[in-house]
Amino acid sequence: MVKSFEEEYQAFLDEGGEPDDPIRKRILAIAHRLGLWPMLTEEQVRSAVQKTIELEVPAWHNFCRGEAHIINYLVGKVLRRTGKRTDPKAIQRLLEEAKGEYHK
Repeated sequence: MVKSFEEEYQAFLDEGGEPDDPIRKRILAIAHRLGLWPMLTEEQVRSAVQKTIELEVPAWHNFCRGEAHIINYLVGKVLRRTGKRTDPKAIQRLLEEAKGEYHK
């Protein structure tokens, strides 16, 4: 039986592969480039960020009030919502942008 890239990648993680491992990052970059694991568009990620903000109101308010460490929680929620098909740094950037709009 032929497995999809996603199944193979999950098996890699299940067998002890580390999410922040440089080899993992390289594998993902190659898979994305080959279209085996497509990244979401920025609009799709923005939508996931907005939905997360709507569902995580207490955490969002705490983040906007200066509890910077909450960003990790919010990034994790967005990653789960997107199936980990986006760059965490992009999520952080979008959360920071939304925080700037929150204070206006």
